[in-house]
Amino acid sequence: MPSPGISVKIGNQVPASGNQHALLPQRRELAPKLVVFSARQYRMAAGKIGVDDYRRLVESKLHTAGDLYTFMMDQFHASRGFVVELIVVIILVIELVFVFRGKL
Repeated sequence: MPSPGISVKIGNQVPASGNQHALLPQRRELAPKLVVFSARQYRMAAGKIGVDDYRRLVESKLHTAGDLYTFMMDQFHASRGFVVELIVVIILVIELVFVFRGKL
């Protein structure tokens, strides 16, 4: 721990008494370089661990899930239509029973 009254410079930090505005142009010039460097590092790491293969695998699974969802929804709508037709036939049979029962 530094003794009181002694300013300590750690890394790129400037002591509180220094002019921090002098560092702004330097930081502004280095920011795009950092972004480009980070992008290159990401592409290199992504290539090594197979991010593109994983992305294609996930897209394939999404496509399969979409096809399965469409198929299931078609089956649901078809079965719902069948149930509605069955209910109509049951109601018709009940009414026919009442009509013929009333006549006999």
